[in-house]
Amino acid sequence: MHGFKEHERLPGRPWGTEYENQVTGWLTPMGHPLIQAMTPERIAPRRPRGCGQGGTRCILPPGGTQAAKGRHGMSETPLRARVLAGQAVRGAMIFEFYAPGMPQIMAQAGCEFLLYDMEHTGAGLESVKAQVAACRGLLAPLVRVPRGEYHFLARALDIGCHGVMVPMVESAEEARAIVAATHYPPEGRRGAGFGFAHDGYAPGAPAEKIAAAHARTLVIAQIETERGLEQVEAIAATPGIDVLWLGHFDLTNFLGIPGDFAHPRYRAAVARIVAAGRAHGKALGFMAGSREAVLEYAGLGFTMIAAGTDQAILMAGVRAMIGDTGAQG
Repeated sequence: MHGFKEHERLPGRPWGTEYENQVTGWLTPMGHPLIQAMTPERIAPRRPRGCGQGGTRCILPPGGTQAAKGRHGMSETPLRARVLAGQAVRGAMIFEFYAPGMPQIMAQAGCEFLLYDMEHTGAGLESVKAQVAACRGLLAPLVRVPRGEYHFLARALDIGCHGVMVPMVESAEEARAIVAATHYPPEGRRGAGFGFAHDGYAPGAPAEKIAAAHARTLVIAQIETERGLEQVEAIAATPGIDVLWLGHFDLTNFLGIPGDFAHPRYRAAVARIVAAGRAHGKALGFMAGSREAVLEYAGLGFTMIAAGTDQAILMAGVRAMIGDTGAQG
C-alpha cells in the first residue's frame, strides 16, 4: 500500500475513553478558513465493520479521506462504503442556502457530503432535487426528512439522494419500517422506478440497478429523545441502519437539561449511544458547531461529522470580518 502511513493509537481521549488499534487520517481541506477550521487535523476513527478482524489493519492515506479523491471530484469509493469501513468523512449540513453553487463551494471547502435539512427549514423535495443535481460528480447529497414515513424516504431516494437521515427514531419497529422504505425487495418494500434521477436517467438491467442502489443508500437514524435512548441498543441492532446520529440539542431537551452539554446525564447518554454503535458495528454521526466540537466528538469515535449550521457559519464569518469597524463616533 504505497503512500499509506500508519499512525499509533492516540492517548488521552476525552471523558476517559481510549480506542485500541486505530489510525489517524491527516486532513488538509481547501477553501474558506472557517470551514477549514472545523475539520480536525487528525482523528482517531472507530472501525465498525471488517477492520481489525482476523488481524486486518485499516489504514487511511495521508490527507485522510481527501486523499482518496481528486481535487474537485468524488472519491471512487462510495460514501456509504467509507462510512461503514469506519473512515472519517466530513461534510456540512445545509439549512438555509440552497444556492446553485453551494455544492461546488462546499467541495472546495473539503466536504465529502452535504446533508440537506427538511425537518426544520420548510424545504421541499423540489428544492432538494435541484441541489442533488448540482452535487453530481462533486460530493454525496443526503437529506434529513421530516419524519420516517415512506412518502418522504422513497421519494428522497428517487430524486437522487445517496442517503436519508430520519429524526427522532425511538424503537426497533420504527427502524425496521425505515429500512423497508429505503430498500427494494426482498430486503424492503421500496417501489421501483428506473430511468429517473436516482440512476442518472440511464438504461440498464433492473437487478444491477437495485444492487447499486442498496450499495449506495446510507440510512441514518437520529437518537435524540429519551425514548430513543432507552431503545438505542435495539435500534442499533436493526439490519439496514448504518449510522446512529446524535441529535445533541433535542436530546438535552428531552432529558430535561436544555442545552447543557456538560451535564452528567447528557454525557452518560452519549456514552450509551457510542457503546451501542460500537457493539453493533454502526457508524456514529454528529453535527459540530465549532472546531473544538469536531475534535471532541471525533475523539469519542464519531467518524461522520458535519459542520453546521450554514447560517451560523456565515454569521460568524461576517461578524469576524467587520466586527465593530462601523461603530465610529
